Amino acid sequence: MSNNTVHGEAAAKLFCKNTKNKLSCPRKIKKDLILRIESSVYDYIDGNPDASYNEIEAHFGSPRELANSYISSLDSEEICKAIKKAKTIKIAVIVTCIIALIALFATFAKMISDNKDTQVTEIETVIIYD
Repeated sequence: MSNNTVHGEAAAKLFCKNTKNKLSCPRKIKKDLILRIESSVYDYIDGNPDASYNEIEAHFGSPRELANSYISSLDSEEICKAIKKAKTIKIAVIVTCIIALIALFATFAKMISDNKDTQVTEIETVIIYD
């Protein structure tokens, strides 16, 4: 289905989805931007209920252009804070995974060591003849 055959709310939904996919920023900021973008696009659709995807794009620009304009309108301090928080969370997750892997390997090493100490190495067979 071409973008020009989509009209009204379906076109707005597709345009918002495409714009959302072009946003590359931390999740919290992205969520706020998506709400603002959707609000603008659906306000436009309220006034132009039969607008096609291409008409929406002509009004707002391409999804990439719209995403970039919203990102550029943000406060740089807000972006830096969100990026720093996201980086801290990623580092915490990586450190936690490393600790979990070390604990897992230590547990396996202990199990192998304990198993060697209790492993049967020789079986004595006694045969009784009557």
